[in-house]
Amino acid sequence: MLTNMNKINRRTIDYFRLILIGLLCLFWNGRVSFATSVLAVDVVQMLKGSELVFEGRVVDTNVRRDPQNTKMIQTYITFEVLDILKGQVGDRFIELKFLGGKFGNRSLVVEEMDIPSVGERGIYFVEKQNSQFVQPFYGWSQGRFLVEVDQQGVERVTTFNKRPVEQIQSVASTANSGVGKSIELSTGIARGVQLVPKGGLPADGISLHEFKQDLQSKLKGAQ
Repeated sequence: MLTNMNKINRRTIDYFRLILIGLLCLFWNGRVSFATSVLAVDVVQMLKGSELVFEGRVVDTNVRRDPQNTKMIQTYITFEVLDILKGQVGDRFIELKFLGGKFGNRSLVVEEMDIPSVGERGIYFVEKQNSQFVQPFYGWSQGRFLVEVDQQGVERVTTFNKRPVEQIQSVASTANSGVGKSIELSTGIARGVQLVPKGGLPADGISLHEFKQDLQSKLKGAQ
């Protein structure tokens, strides 16, 4: 029940964000900046709630105006799909939409949202491919992990802000329980994601292969 309520809350919050930002854009020229808060989620929640989980690489970005509101700016990111952990796609390339960007002398900035750039490679949890959300990742930055290569040539996984991931804790340690559990706001990193301590080396982090195996194991266990 709590998981369903969190899902409803996230979607409701996103819809309200879109409405408010759209109204601001109608009456504002130049730069619009919009602050936001995001609910905390854990990795198992993201696996269960995401329509698509994939490894991909950003190959193109394109900023456009919304045809329904020409003052609403959106950035379209094209990913090359390298591997699929959950869901399916109709092509080797997919396009995901993010609210915000710069178009001519206008710009729209959603605080706490970092839009992927060309060349980025990662593991992405997509709540819904063709959504009207502010952005497509489940839990925003919580559903975005980057792939970096260490000095030994091993592919390692980091958070969106490049902090090496050491492991993902067990489902039991991050599961929501209890009707009275308070709502927790996100710090940008999903619950259950254990990071390499500060001062540690990237090589101390989990490899891409191990990370994907762990996700697939948790996905099977959640079904």
